[in-house]
Amino acid sequence: MLDYEFDYFASHSSVDKPTVRRVVELLRDHGARVWFDETEIGLGDHVFIEIERAMESSRTLIFFASSHALNSEWVKIERSAAVFRDPSNKQRRFVIVRLDDAPLPEMLRGYLHLVWPSEESQQSDAIRRLLNNSSGAPDSDSGSVRYYDLFTPGAPPSRSDLLVGRDAQLKMLLGYLHSPGVHPIVIGARGIGKTSLVRAALQRLNIKRHSILEVNTTESFDECCKLICKDLGIKPDVDSFSPASFLRTLKKVSDLAVVSIDELDDVPRGTDIARQFAKFIKAASNQAAEMPVKFIFSGIGDDAHDIFHEHLSSDRALPQIYLEELSADDLRIFLKRAGDLLDAPLPPHTIDSLISEADGFPYYM
Repeated sequence: MLDYEFDYFASHSSVDKPTVRRVVELLRDHGARVWFDETEIGLGDHVFIEIERAMESSRTLIFFASSHALNSEWVKIERSAAVFRDPSNKQRRFVIVRLDDAPLPEMLRGYLHLVWPSEESQQSDAIRRLLNNSSGAPDSDSGSVRYYDLFTPGAPPSRSDLLVGRDAQLKMLLGYLHSPGVHPIVIGARGIGKTSLVRAALQRLNIKRHSILEVNTTESFDECCKLICKDLGIKPDVDSFSPASFLRTLKKVSDLAVVSIDELDDVPRGTDIARQFAKFIKAASNQAAEMPVKFIFSGIGDDAHDIFHEHLSSDRALPQIYLEELSADDLRIFLKRAGDLLDAPLPPHTIDSLISEADGFPYYM
């Protein structure tokens, strides 16, 4: 499955920008990554190139249909590109948000559409429908959410709105990512939700450039560095990376980027990966003002020493966030949300049984 930088691309007429801005803000409040021209295009950027790149990097194009947009040549180009890049509307989605009663062209009538309410009290429900039904189906088929979109025991969930019981930890993680020289460690048992927490933070910050690396699948620190550079779009300028040369390379990044290093505790002790990352973080923290890339480390253990396999002299640069088992109340909230999204509320005895089986671990959901 393709990995997209943005969840949504907002195609609209400039005349409708105040309304579109409100929709974008609500989507972002729910953790969605939205490309919106006024926040993504900067002075000196080539507008057409930026829009073309953003469309290629977006999972779903939202066409804000109005009399203004339907008469805009620019918006017609965006709309046509979205439809014809994936006519079946399976890999990439195309949905319509109607801002007025302007009739839709014939080619658009088979796509899901949502009428945006002018009453603010109704807009939360509209956003929920938009998030749940970006499936490309006609509006008459509410097709909402599929079971396996919500219950993913084989992988971390992709929906940040299903993250429950982690508000305090998410707030801590976001705070650390805004603190110069600090690179947090997320610690907890396997299946406790470490990766889900990290992904929720990335979505909340709307990070454009990030890398998520499971280091137990690599063989050396140098290989890790090269994979991270590839994810961040950086061309290595050395044949083999050391902590110092990796730091020099990352200092060339012009905007904020986040790297998530997972499974560090599972790296064989005979390799140099954990030790080299410890050296790298110490140097990076000492040069925080010049270092735009933030690192998040995740693993199983009691403290940072278990993750890095050694005593660290840079503990202050590596604050720890511990994830405990979720409470029965938290799991109950998750199951209620899932039932609501599926339009199939779960019976109380089923919820109790699932909570008992999960035993505090979201992995078993």
